[in-house]
Amino acid sequence: MPDDPARPPVPLQYLLWDGTNPVDSFALGKGLHASFRCLNLLDDSPAAEEFVSTAARGKPSVFQPSGPDGKTFSETLWQRGMFEFPLTFFDAGHHNAGDDRPHILAFSGHGIPGFMFAESGVLICASNPVSGTMSSFTFSPRQWNHPNTKLAIFSACRQLAGRPQQFRWARAMRGSNPVHAILTYRNTAPAAATSAEINRSFQANLAKGQTFIKAWEHAHDGGSLKRRWAALCYRTAVGDRLDRWAKTGSLSSAPAPDEDILYFDSGNASGRVVTEPVRVLNCSPTFRSSAIPVVPAGLSAGDVIPPWTILRPGTKLDLHLTWTNAANAFQDGDTVWLAALQVRPDYFGPFAIESLFEIDGQTALVASGDVLSLGRIHDVSRGWDPDTYTDLYEFQIKRAGMPWLSHDASWNELTIPITIKGLPNDHLAVFYLMLRVSRGSAEFGIPTTVHRGFTIADQERLVDDFQFFAFVVAT
Repeated sequence: MPDDPARPPVPLQYLLWDGTNPVDSFALGKGLHASFRCLNLLDDSPAAEEFVSTAARGKPSVFQPSGPDGKTFSETLWQRGMFEFPLTFFDAGHHNAGDDRPHILAFSGHGIPGFMFAESGVLICASNPVSGTMSSFTFSPRQWNHPNTKLAIFSACRQLAGRPQQFRWARAMRGSNPVHAILTYRNTAPAAATSAEINRSFQANLAKGQTFIKAWEHAHDGGSLKRRWAALCYRTAVGDRLDRWAKTGSLSSAPAPDEDILYFDSGNASGRVVTEPVRVLNCSPTFRSSAIPVVPAGLSAGDVIPPWTILRPGTKLDLHLTWTNAANAFQDGDTVWLAALQVRPDYFGPFAIESLFEIDGQTALVASGDVLSLGRIHDVSRGWDPDTYTDLYEFQIKRAGMPWLSHDASWNELTIPITIKGLPNDHLAVFYLMLRVSRGSAEFGIPTTVHRGFTIADQERLVDDFQFFAFVVAT
């Protein structure tokens, strides 16, 4: 029989962040209070705490940076989403009267691999946050580091889609005060109303004495949900249970910061050790023009573009294609694929890459055959043939004759001038840049498969392995 929940000497506290309809956050908070006597961290924050909803009758307070439905937008809010909220997420005290941090931290909203955001598109959390100013920023790998915080729940799409994000979120769990587990999704997360039902089922499973991992897995037993859930957990923490934690005030495990963290999903029921992926290529843009129509403002020519910058039609960029090992170089005869993947990948909608961005001088380059535009990224399960739409540029390295691009002395880096055109269809306006180099039978970067005699990009492996740079196109 599971232990009866009872209030421990120091009650557990939870904290809810939300970027959409908060009905699932309400369900999570109410269940944690009713079944495990947990307290809302926001209950003793100041009444005027920014972005915190006033608790309605029977509903817990929630931190909602983009308002009660997630639709609030302003340039200031967008910039705070790029540089403030994702950093705060790792140390969210909210002026709590005891300067406490939550034992259970939850976010609900939209997501693409490594980024979680509101209905308005304002960024709220990220696995690899940005710090600094608009003119000088750095990626800032973060770690939770407070004795309280042990469980994180992300009701957002694709946070564990791909080895890069599995590694980055696992890295955030490490430190002198490890977070024991993250419960989230590797595929599309359910809508808020379904997510609320999942949260109720999850808590019922926990009350029966199931572990964090099993309770989350079994909350997704129905239909396609079985293939969507995912989790990270320290090896020694796999047996952690909320019912015991709520009763005693402590968890049964005490992971060493450097021990294995395991990745779980429907195909990895026993867990797979998370390791750092190796990247051989990189793809990143800088601004080329001095008049830059972007949100937020404050960038100038030559600046590297922070993730989540809105790029408007007419924005001129220099796109840098680089081997991560300085000893590697582009060779005569190399075939280069330059692509963009619209995320989320389940938002199927063909687009011509020329509608998204154009290589400067492209008309002449295409006419001469120096640059090709080809349909090479497809989900074969949808039945599309490889010639149904164009979604990448292809060109061959000819060191003696490529005046339309520049390069460093060793040909380790190519720089291609491009111009943003616009949003090529009506789906989510966020894109990842992609890069592939083939040299004979060897290929680097975008993984491929052969379909009906055509070599095409393998979309599932694309997301799993290669997530170079995320940018937003103005709608």
